[in-house]
Amino acid sequence: MQYWKYTPADLEKQKMYALLPLQVFKSRKKVDSIYESKRPEEEKAQLINQEFEKLKETVAEVLNILNSKFDTVPGDLKEKILSIEDESKLDNLFMAVIKSDSISDIYRMI
Repeated sequence: MQYWKYTPADLEKQKMYALLPLQVFKSRKKVDSIYESKRPEEEKAQLINQEFEKLKETVAEVLNILNSKFDTVPGDLKEKILSIEDESKLDNLFMAVIKSDSISDIYRMI
């Protein structure tokens, strides 16, 4: 799998939700390459700023996908999820919400 070739939309279509947060790391290699290049400093700054704008768009797209998946959860279940204080249980539950096609599975986990 050549992960860096996938867009957030590609990952959503293939239900690879757990990989969505990793999308932000694709920019790091590009920024490092620009920084290490022998280009003039002004050009480096401009290219890094462009990459930062792309990164902001990627983060927004990833958040929209994850939020839209969470928004499909019924209100009473959202309240129960938001009241969980154990972070590891919450992480597992969010992954279940994102992956699940059945709301009854989520109710059973709570």
